[in-house]
Amino acid sequence: MPNRISAAITLALLVTVRTEAVTLTAQQITPSNDGLNQDLADRMSSTSGGKILFVRTNNDTVYLYDGTTEQSWHPSTGKAVRTSAMMLGPGSSAGTVVGAWRRGDGEAWVSVNGGAPQLVDKNPEHFSIRDGCVFMVLQTGATGNHAFKVNPSDGSFIQLSSVNAPANNGVFRVFASGCNQAVWSWLNGGSPTDLYYWNGTTAILIASDINELNASFAGGKLVYPKKVSGIEQVFLIDTNVSLSPVQLSAETDATKILARPQTDGRHVAWYRYNNGGAEIVLNGGIVFPIGPLAKIDNEWPYQLDRGQLLWTNAASGSPRTFFYDDGTQTFTRRPPRFRIAT
Repeated sequence: MPNRISAAITLALLVTVRTEAVTLTAQQITPSNDGLNQDLADRMSSTSGGKILFVRTNNDTVYLYDGTTEQSWHPSTGKAVRTSAMMLGPGSSAGTVVGAWRRGDGEAWVSVNGGAPQLVDKNPEHFSIRDGCVFMVLQTGATGNHAFKVNPSDGSFIQLSSVNAPANNGVFRVFASGCNQAVWSWLNGGSPTDLYYWNGTTAILIASDINELNASFAGGKLVYPKKVSGIEQVFLIDTNVSLSPVQLSAETDATKILARPQTDGRHVAWYRYNNGGAEIVLNGGIVFPIGPLAKIDNEWPYQLDRGQLLWTNAASGSPRTFFYDDGTQTFTRRPPRFRIAT
């Protein structure tokens, strides 16, 4: 079956040419003796362009590490920061970033490059930030959750989705590929899930009955899992060309789950597992890695970004090592949490 995105040569080399793993050296960016606890985002990225967004849970202050020093970005308002809705993404120009985070129940905050945070007076569930543009899933009460585009300079917003749902249903995740391209998952009373594509003007239903709330959207290319005749498969929609899906996988085992397909706009991978074990499959059929594999967590079982892979060899709560491959060699590290991001 023809594929629209093939595994890059650099990713193929991950399997065919191996060098001995090298241990990464960590840089500590917060002091050990200040009695404060730091936390990162749970579902979304805390890093962008070498900068890091984190919260000190003792004082509920949001901080930005700019690659050299840390600065207080948003002192406590009396409402706790929710790390389940917190993200740092790229700004509209090189070297800039945009941050978004939730406080308590009912407040989203957004800020550009460490500037004054702007209040979005609705309850946020999910963020996506691309090229300085901010997309949020916000609760609206009677009409359910909706997708919004937010102006990070003043916190104003416009609603993108129009299909209504009961409270705590509707849009659950949003994924942007640019300022005028976004996809969101839509749920009404249970699984499976639908996917809507926003082209800068109109929202269009492009996939129904998919298996996850999460999808992956980069470079205008969307990947997601869906069952066909009882067997999970991975599909691609290249919105730059057509809104017609192309099946990438050729799975024949109904016991296999193809979890969290990801794309960086050039490569595609998915986490294939059952009770017999797990593996990362690269589009084109390359299986990676060689050795034990477990989910980093349920939201991110592994990570793919710019041809780089991140995975681990044991489940959370067990002693484990993280493996990072840059396309030429593998590095190891044993931190409590690890993330790659542009």
